[in-house]
Amino acid sequence: MLDIDNTDPFKEFLQVVLENKWKVIFTTRDNYVDILNTDFSEIYGILPVNINIQNLTDKELINLAEKHNLNLPPNQKLFELIRNPFYLNEYLKHYKENESLDYIEFKNELWNRIIYKSEPHREECFLEIAFNRAKTGDFFVTPDCESSVLTELSRDGILEYESPNGYFITHDIYEEWALEKIIEREFLRKTSIEDFFIKIGDFLPIRRSFRNWLSEKLLLNDENIKQFIEEAINSSIASYWKDEILISVLLSDYSETFFEIFKNELLENNQALLKKLTFLLRIACKEVDSDFFKQLGIKHLNLFHFKIVLTKPKGKGWKSLIKFIFNNIDKIGIENIDFILPVIYDWNTKFKKGETTRFASLIALKYYQWIIENDAFFSRNDTKNNLLQTILNGSSEIKDELKEIFEEILKNNWKYHRDPYYDLVKMILVPKAENDFVRLEVAKVLSKYVLKLADLFWTYTPKKEDFFYHSSIEVEQYFGLKETHFDYFPASAFQTPIYWLLQYSLKETVDFILEFTNKSVKHYAKSGFDSSVKKVKLFFDDGTTKEQYISHCLWNMYRGTGSPVSPYLLQSIHMALEKYFLEQGKLADSKILESWLIYLLKHSESASISAVVTSIVLAYPDKTFNVAKILFKTKEFIVQDKTRLVSEYQTRSLYSIGYGLNYHHKTYQP
Repeated sequence: MLDIDNTDPFKEFLQVVLENKWKVIFTTRDNYVDILNTDFSEIYGILPVNINIQNLTDKELINLAEKHNLNLPPNQKLFELIRNPFYLNEYLKHYKENESLDYIEFKNELWNRIIYKSEPHREECFLEIAFNRAKTGDFFVTPDCESSVLTELSRDGILEYESPNGYFITHDIYEEWALEKIIEREFLRKTSIEDFFIKIGDFLPIRRSFRNWLSEKLLLNDENIKQFIEEAINSSIASYWKDEILISVLLSDYSETFFEIFKNELLENNQALLKKLTFLLRIACKEVDSDFFKQLGIKHLNLFHFKIVLTKPKGKGWKSLIKFIFNNIDKIGIENIDFILPVIYDWNTKFKKGETTRFASLIALKYYQWIIENDAFFSRNDTKNNLLQTILNGSSEIKDELKEIFEEILKNNWKYHRDPYYDLVKMILVPKAENDFVRLEVAKVLSKYVLKLADLFWTYTPKKEDFFYHSSIEVEQYFGLKETHFDYFPASAFQTPIYWLLQYSLKETVDFILEFTNKSVKHYAKSGFDSSVKKVKLFFDDGTTKEQYISHCLWNMYRGTGSPVSPYLLQSIHMALEKYFLEQGKLADSKILESWLIYLLKHSESASISAVVTSIVLAYPDKTFNVAKILFKTKEFIVQDKTRLVSEYQTRSLYSIGYGLNYHHKTYQP
């Protein structure tokens, strides 16, 4: 199809079959999928569904062997190969119970059995056909071979003839075998590196087969190929051949050895070779992140229907390069590693644990500290965000280093824009969609420090005013909070890290919410800003009592509807607390749920927390009878919640005006 010059006849054919509701199935190699998708879209006006035929998994292959009483090859490389249905079919065709083949023996046996068949003329003819097809790019070829040989190849299903165009190879794998055979032959015959590449040519199919051939050699730990790579990198061959070699190396297990051998070359000439490797790594050493889509419940992935396709690092080269950078960071110069930042960011975005993740986070942290010490500036804001995300995505691997930094921040009360590590803490505490997973990682392993940092950054500390400074009082300061209302607008359970901290460190986070809210509300009551604030008393079954501050503002804080308007930060914290217990209440044991709700009531000096408890009781009345008894003993709670209910009902009625007028846009209907 890709070789068609005049597409009109095929376009008419497609139009007819589709009008008659036919389904057309095309088969192609992965290398051509993107090109075919583009052609179908731009030339034929069709969006095809892509169905990827996966290799068998290890488990599937083992189960198949057990079911049919087959012996699988002990050679791991051959085992991997026969996960491919084509090779499994060939393996089973000539299966011998006591035969033990390795990878090379199996592939040679296939070639001899299918192509060679002890007839040199047959082999030479097929090699010529494959090479000419690669050289010309034509689908059909007219080989200069004996007719009897062509007849044999056609009879065996290797070739097909179509008049008047000529012969074509029936299976892509046969063609790949032939091209790799040609490359291997020229490799053994070569008089020099330059001579080898001249002989094989630079046609695209040859270059693709060269990469497969080289990767296989590296996979088999061929000593000759390692020497070949060293000579080729230092030779005068074309740059695209060097790129092909480097990509194969980065995808192979040989990559770490390569970095050891070429250490000097990688560090000299302003790290030109190292920079090229980082570029090739990010471009050519990635694969589709199917795990991400599986988590979303997408089993059959159609990449063509996605505007953005998520990928993840592929090959040992990522680990080897990041380790090399870490071990040689002093020689490279920390100020010169901006080219490595995209690599470590890509890695830590996908992998949150392991030695490589630790190396990547430490590299990023060292660079960040260099920026702080030298008062340097980021050229782009996304560079800063990516750097900080790289550090925090590896939180589980650099816990000790982060603890040391957080303790220094707390000791020196660093909380302002020009203070060290301000941006790092801001990423943890301030909402931003792309940072949610980062905050999750930190909350998992350093919850105690996140809570301490939150207390430091959220609490208002008066600054010395100079002659020109004019202070304006915001609502946050009446609660003793720093002016962060823009950061947490609009209020939401996800605006602060509190919701995630409740997941991983429940007791510590609940105590923080109580202490922080108590401190803020007492400050608010003493400020005199809200004259309606008063104290009410709660009565518990054990005979104890508790006084709490209450007002319309405080009771409705978790709903974000109180008057005067409370800080969005406090609203978000209360919303996170409510969301957590609403979720847990579905499955929680009645006694456990009640014990937590009573704990909140006993240790809170603010009715804002009691309002959250009331919400949980209303949601699960059959599980919280003993808590309800406590709430009913305080008349002001009933009055305030009735006012809340009426207010929300009126609001709902207001928003329902015009309902159904535009049925095309249901998202605008309440």
